[in-house]
Amino acid sequence: MILCVTLNAAIDKTYVIEGFKPGEIFRVKETKALPGGKGINVSRVIHSLGGDVLAAGFIGGHNGAFIEERLAAEGIPSAFVRVKPESRVTISIIDPICSSETGLYEHGPVIDREDWERFKDHFARQLNKADMIMLSGSLPAGLPSSAYAELIRMAKARQRSVILDTSGEALRVGLAAHPWMVKPNRVEAEELLGCPLDSQSSVVEGIKRLLADGLEAVAVSLGKDGVIGGCADGIWSVRPPQVKAISSVGAGDSFVAGFALSWLRQGDFAEALRYATACAAAGVTKVGAGVLSPADVQHLAKVVQVEKIG
Repeated sequence: MILCVTLNAAIDKTYVIEGFKPGEIFRVKETKALPGGKGINVSRVIHSLGGDVLAAGFIGGHNGAFIEERLAAEGIPSAFVRVKPESRVTISIIDPICSSETGLYEHGPVIDREDWERFKDHFARQLNKADMIMLSGSLPAGLPSSAYAELIRMAKARQRSVILDTSGEALRVGLAAHPWMVKPNRVEAEELLGCPLDSQSSVVEGIKRLLADGLEAVAVSLGKDGVIGGCADGIWSVRPPQVKAISSVGAGDSFVAGFALSWLRQGDFAEALRYATACAAAGVTKVGAGVLSPADVQHLAKVVQVEKIG
Protein backbone atom coordinates (compact mmCIF):
# COMPACT_ATOMS: atom_id res chain seq x y z
CA MET A 1 0.00 0.00 0.00
CA ILE A 2 1.15 3.55 -0.80
CA LEU A 3 0.33 6.08 1.92
CA CYS A 4 -0.30 9.55 0.42
CA VAL A 5 -0.12 12.39 2.93
CA THR A 6 -1.76 15.75 2.19
CA LEU A 7 -1.34 18.06 5.16
CA ASN A 8 -3.08 20.95 3.35
CA ALA A 9 -5.99 19.24 1.60
CA ALA A 10 -8.37 21.26 -0.56
CA ILE A 11 -11.41 21.30 -2.75
CA ASP A 12 -9.94 21.83 -6.22
CA LYS A 13 -12.34 23.75 -8.46
CA THR A 14 -11.57 24.03 -12.16
CA TYR A 15 -13.41 26.51 -14.38
CA VAL A 16 -13.09 26.38 -18.17
CA ILE A 17 -13.75 29.93 -19.47
CA GLU A 18 -13.15 30.96 -23.07
CA GLY A 19 -11.51 34.39 -23.48
CA PHE A 20 -11.02 34.90 -19.74
CA LYS A 21 -9.57 38.19 -18.51
CA PRO A 22 -9.86 40.12 -15.23
CA GLY A 23 -12.60 42.67 -14.62
CA GLU A 24 -15.41 41.09 -16.63
CA ILE A 25 -18.28 38.66 -16.06
CA PHE A 26 -18.12 35.29 -17.82
CA ARG A 27 -20.28 32.22 -18.26
CA VAL A 28 -18.35 29.15 -17.20
CA LYS A 29 -18.23 26.58 -20.00
CA GLU A 30 -17.23 23.65 -17.78
CA THR A 31 -16.86 23.18 -14.02
CA LYS A 32 -15.23 20.40 -12.03
CA ALA A 33 -14.85 20.17 -8.23
CA LEU A 34 -12.65 17.42 -6.80
CA PRO A 35 -10.91 16.59 -3.54
CA GLY A 36 -7.43 17.99 -4.00
CA GLY A 37 -4.06 18.93 -2.63
CA LYS A 38 -1.00 17.26 -4.12
CA GLY A 39 -1.11 14.04 -2.09
CA ILE A 40 -4.80 13.52 -2.84
CA ASN A 41 -4.07 14.02 -6.54
CA VAL A 42 -1.37 11.35 -6.23
CA SER A 43 -3.78 8.95 -4.54
CA ARG A 44 -6.35 9.47 -7.33
CA VAL A 45 -3.80 8.50 -10.00
CA ILE A 46 -2.59 5.45 -8.09
CA HIS A 47 -6.17 4.30 -7.56
CA SER A 48 -7.01 4.85 -11.24
CA LEU A 49 -4.04 2.68 -12.23
CA GLY A 50 -5.07 -0.19 -9.96
CA GLY A 51 -2.70 0.50 -7.08
CA ASP A 52 -3.41 0.03 -3.39
CA VAL A 53 -3.49 3.47 -1.78
CA LEU A 54 -4.56 5.31 1.37
CA ALA A 55 -5.10 9.09 1.47
CA ALA A 56 -4.28 10.78 4.79
CA GLY A 57 -3.75 14.26 6.19
CA PHE A 58 -5.89 16.98 7.78
CA ILE A 59 -9.46 17.93 6.84
CA GLY A 60 -11.82 20.38 8.51
CA GLY A 61 -15.33 21.81 8.33
CA HIS A 62 -17.84 21.44 5.50
CA ASN A 63 -15.07 21.46 2.91
CA GLY A 64 -13.40 18.60 4.75
CA ALA A 65 -16.63 16.61 4.73
CA PHE A 66 -16.90 17.15 0.96
CA ILE A 67 -13.32 15.91 0.50
CA GLU A 68 -13.94 12.77 2.52
CA GLU A 69 -17.31 12.01 0.91
CA ARG A 70 -16.09 12.52 -2.64
CA LEU A 71 -13.02 10.37 -2.11
CA ALA A 72 -15.31 7.60 -0.87
CA ALA A 73 -17.48 8.06 -3.96
CA GLU A 74 -14.37 7.67 -6.13
CA GLY A 75 -13.49 4.49 -4.25
CA ILE A 76 -10.29 5.97 -2.79
CA PRO A 77 -9.68 4.80 0.81
CA SER A 78 -8.89 7.61 3.25
CA ALA A 79 -7.94 8.08 6.89
CA PHE A 80 -7.86 11.78 7.76
CA VAL A 81 -7.43 13.60 11.05
CA ARG A 82 -10.25 16.10 11.54
CA VAL A 83 -9.57 19.65 12.75
CA LYS A 84 -11.93 22.54 13.53
CA PRO A 85 -10.76 25.09 10.91
CA GLU A 86 -12.18 24.82 7.39
CA SER A 87 -10.15 23.10 4.69
CA ARG A 88 -9.18 25.39 1.83
CA VAL A 89 -10.46 25.86 -1.71
CA THR A 90 -8.21 26.23 -4.75
CA ILE A 91 -9.47 27.55 -8.08
CA SER A 92 -7.92 26.98 -11.50
CA ILE A 93 -9.25 28.96 -14.47
CA ILE A 94 -8.45 27.41 -17.83
CA ASP A 95 -8.87 29.44 -21.03
CA PRO A 96 -8.67 27.04 -24.01
CA ILE A 97 -8.60 29.92 -26.51
CA CYS A 98 -5.54 31.66 -25.04
CA SER A 99 -4.06 28.39 -23.67
CA SER A 100 -3.73 30.09 -20.28
CA GLU A 101 -4.14 28.89 -16.69
CA THR A 102 -4.84 31.12 -13.70
CA GLY A 103 -4.63 29.80 -10.14
CA LEU A 104 -6.25 31.16 -6.96
CA TYR A 105 -5.12 29.21 -3.88
CA GLU A 106 -6.35 29.79 -0.33
CA HIS A 107 -3.87 29.35 2.53
CA GLY A 108 -5.88 26.73 4.41
CA PRO A 109 -6.42 26.03 8.10
CA VAL A 110 -4.04 26.85 10.96
CA ILE A 111 -2.90 23.62 12.62
CA ASP A 112 -2.11 23.82 16.33
CA ARG A 113 0.42 21.73 18.27
CA GLU A 114 -2.21 19.38 19.70
CA ASP A 115 -3.57 18.53 16.26
CA TRP A 116 -0.04 17.99 14.93
CA GLU A 117 0.73 15.55 17.74
CA ARG A 118 -2.54 13.74 17.01
CA PHE A 119 -1.58 13.44 13.36
CA LYS A 120 1.88 12.05 14.16
CA ASP A 121 0.31 9.35 16.33
CA HIS A 122 -2.12 8.58 13.50
CA PHE A 123 0.72 8.53 10.95
CA ALA A 124 2.71 6.09 13.08
CA ARG A 125 -0.22 3.66 13.06
CA GLN A 126 -0.65 3.88 9.29
CA LEU A 127 3.05 3.17 8.71
CA ASN A 128 2.54 -0.46 9.65
CA LYS A 129 0.40 -0.95 6.53
CA ALA A 130 2.49 1.05 4.04
CA ASP A 131 5.11 -0.06 1.54
CA MET A 132 5.94 3.51 0.49
CA ILE A 133 5.10 6.99 1.77
CA MET A 134 4.30 10.03 -0.37
CA LEU A 135 4.63 13.41 1.35
CA SER A 136 3.26 16.04 -1.00
CA GLY A 137 2.39 19.72 -1.14
CA SER A 138 2.54 22.80 1.03
CA LEU A 139 2.52 22.86 4.80
CA PRO A 140 -0.54 24.48 6.42
CA ALA A 141 -0.03 27.45 8.72
CA GLY A 142 0.94 26.54 12.26
CA LEU A 143 3.21 23.64 11.33
CA PRO A 144 6.99 24.05 11.59
CA SER A 145 9.12 23.86 8.45
CA SER A 146 10.52 20.65 9.97
CA ALA A 147 7.12 18.88 9.78
CA TYR A 148 8.02 16.73 6.78
CA ALA A 149 11.43 15.98 8.25
CA GLU A 150 9.73 14.64 11.39
CA LEU A 151 7.50 12.34 9.32
CA ILE A 152 10.45 11.17 7.22
CA ARG A 153 12.41 10.17 10.31
CA MET A 154 9.40 8.29 11.67
CA ALA A 155 9.02 6.41 8.37
CA LYS A 156 12.72 5.61 8.10
CA ALA A 157 12.69 4.20 11.62
CA ARG A 158 10.22 1.62 10.25
CA GLN A 159 12.38 1.03 7.12
CA ARG A 160 9.82 2.72 4.86
CA SER A 161 10.83 4.61 1.70
CA VAL A 162 9.61 8.20 1.39
CA ILE A 163 9.13 10.34 -1.71
CA LEU A 164 9.06 14.05 -0.81
CA ASP A 165 7.42 16.49 -3.23
CA THR A 166 7.29 19.97 -1.76
CA SER A 167 9.15 23.27 -2.15
CA GLY A 168 10.89 26.09 -0.33
CA GLU A 169 11.93 25.74 3.29
CA ALA A 170 9.90 22.55 3.79
CA LEU A 171 11.95 20.91 1.03
CA ARG A 172 15.29 22.22 2.28
CA VAL A 173 14.66 21.08 5.86
CA GLY A 174 13.08 17.83 4.68
CA LEU A 175 16.23 16.92 2.76
CA ALA A 176 18.20 16.88 6.01
CA ALA A 177 16.12 13.85 7.06
CA HIS A 178 17.19 12.03 3.85
CA PRO A 179 13.99 10.90 2.16
CA TRP A 180 14.44 8.15 -0.42
CA MET A 181 13.55 10.46 -3.33
CA VAL A 182 12.69 14.08 -4.15
CA LYS A 183 11.06 15.48 -7.29
CA PRO A 184 11.67 19.22 -7.58
CA ASN A 185 10.95 21.18 -10.72
CA ARG A 186 13.76 23.23 -12.27
CA VAL A 187 13.03 26.39 -10.26
CA GLU A 188 12.74 24.47 -6.97
CA ALA A 189 15.99 22.63 -7.68
CA GLU A 190 17.76 25.91 -8.49
CA GLU A 191 16.60 27.40 -5.17
CA LEU A 192 17.68 24.28 -3.36
CA LEU A 193 21.14 24.11 -4.93
CA GLY A 194 21.75 27.86 -5.15
CA CYS A 195 22.79 27.82 -8.80
CA PRO A 196 21.16 28.02 -12.26
CA LEU A 197 20.23 24.78 -13.99
CA ASP A 198 20.10 26.11 -17.54
CA SER A 199 21.58 23.14 -19.40
CA GLN A 200 21.42 19.37 -19.34
CA SER A 201 24.91 19.15 -17.87
CA SER A 202 24.08 21.56 -15.04
CA VAL A 203 20.96 19.54 -14.15
CA VAL A 204 23.05 16.36 -14.14
CA GLU A 205 25.61 17.95 -11.83
CA GLY A 206 22.83 19.16 -9.54
CA ILE A 207 21.38 15.66 -9.32
CA LYS A 208 24.83 14.26 -8.51
CA ARG A 209 25.16 16.78 -5.68
CA LEU A 210 21.84 15.73 -4.20
CA LEU A 211 22.70 12.04 -4.46
CA ALA A 212 26.05 12.71 -2.76
CA ASP A 213 24.16 14.45 0.07
CA GLY A 214 22.38 11.22 0.97
CA LEU A 215 19.39 10.88 -1.36
CA GLU A 216 18.93 7.60 -3.20
CA ALA A 217 16.87 8.97 -6.09
CA VAL A 218 16.18 12.38 -7.66
CA ALA A 219 13.95 13.46 -10.55
CA VAL A 220 14.06 17.06 -11.77
CA SER A 221 11.02 17.95 -13.88
CA LEU A 222 11.63 20.33 -16.78
CA GLY A 223 8.06 20.95 -17.94
CA LYS A 224 7.53 20.25 -21.63
CA ASP A 225 11.22 19.33 -21.92
CA GLY A 226 10.66 16.24 -19.78
CA VAL A 227 12.60 14.95 -16.81
CA ILE A 228 16.15 14.13 -15.82
CA GLY A 229 16.36 11.52 -13.08
CA GLY A 230 19.19 9.76 -11.32
CA CYS A 231 20.07 7.12 -8.76
CA ALA A 232 23.15 5.04 -7.90
CA ASP A 233 22.77 3.11 -11.18
CA GLY A 234 22.97 6.15 -13.43
CA ILE A 235 21.23 9.24 -14.78
CA TRP A 236 18.56 9.28 -17.48
CA SER A 237 17.00 11.95 -19.69
CA VAL A 238 13.32 11.36 -20.42
CA ARG A 239 11.46 13.02 -23.30
CA PRO A 240 7.65 13.14 -23.07
CA PRO A 241 5.40 12.43 -26.05
CA GLN A 242 3.61 15.29 -27.75
CA VAL A 243 0.02 15.61 -26.56
CA LYS A 244 -2.70 18.24 -26.75
CA ALA A 245 -2.46 19.74 -23.28
CA ILE A 246 -5.57 21.14 -21.62
CA SER A 247 -4.22 21.80 -18.11
CA SER A 248 -0.82 21.25 -16.49
CA VAL A 249 -2.33 21.36 -12.98
CA GLY A 250 -1.42 18.12 -11.21
CA ALA A 251 1.08 16.93 -13.84
CA GLY A 252 3.82 16.56 -11.24
CA ASP A 253 1.45 14.63 -8.98
CA SER A 254 0.65 12.23 -11.82
CA PHE A 255 4.39 11.80 -12.34
CA VAL A 256 5.24 10.84 -8.76
CA ALA A 257 2.19 8.57 -8.57
CA GLY A 258 3.26 6.69 -11.68
CA PHE A 259 6.85 6.51 -10.52
CA ALA A 260 5.96 5.05 -7.11
CA LEU A 261 3.60 2.50 -8.60
CA SER A 262 6.03 1.34 -11.28
CA TRP A 263 8.95 1.19 -8.85
CA LEU A 264 7.04 -0.98 -6.40
CA ARG A 265 5.89 -3.28 -9.20
CA GLN A 266 9.17 -3.63 -11.12
CA GLY A 267 12.06 -2.04 -9.21
CA ASP A 268 13.50 -0.60 -12.44
CA PHE A 269 14.43 3.10 -12.14
CA ALA A 270 14.52 3.91 -15.87
CA GLU A 271 11.19 2.16 -16.49
CA ALA A 272 9.67 3.97 -13.51
CA LEU A 273 10.73 7.27 -15.10
CA ARG A 274 9.18 6.16 -18.40
CA TYR A 275 5.87 5.19 -16.80
CA ALA A 276 5.79 8.32 -14.64
CA THR A 277 6.32 10.54 -17.67
CA ALA A 278 3.50 8.77 -19.50
CA CYS A 279 1.23 9.42 -16.51
CA ALA A 280 2.11 13.13 -16.51
CA ALA A 281 1.45 13.36 -20.26
CA ALA A 282 -1.88 11.56 -19.91
CA GLY A 283 -2.88 13.84 -17.05
CA VAL A 284 -2.42 17.14 -18.91
CA THR A 285 -4.97 16.07 -21.54
CA LYS A 286 -7.81 16.05 -18.97
CA VAL A 287 -9.59 18.64 -16.83
CA GLY A 288 -8.97 18.00 -13.13
CA ALA A 289 -5.78 17.24 -11.22
CA GLY A 290 -4.99 13.54 -11.05
CA VAL A 291 -7.59 12.66 -13.68
CA LEU A 292 -6.28 10.37 -16.43
CA SER A 293 -7.09 7.34 -18.54
CA PRO A 294 -5.12 4.12 -17.85
CA ALA A 295 -5.43 3.27 -21.55
CA ASP A 296 -3.78 6.60 -22.44
CA VAL A 297 -0.96 5.87 -20.00
CA GLN A 298 -0.27 2.47 -21.57
CA HIS A 299 -0.25 3.98 -25.07
CA LEU A 300 1.94 6.95 -24.16
CA ALA A 301 4.47 4.82 -22.24
CA LYS A 302 5.36 3.14 -25.54
CA VAL A 303 6.48 6.43 -27.10
CA VAL A 304 8.27 8.03 -24.14
CA GLN A 305 11.98 8.35 -24.98
CA VAL A 306 14.43 7.33 -22.24
CA GLU A 307 18.19 7.82 -22.69
CA LYS A 308 20.96 7.06 -20.23
CA ILE A 309 23.25 10.08 -20.03
CA GLY A 310 25.38 9.39 -16.98
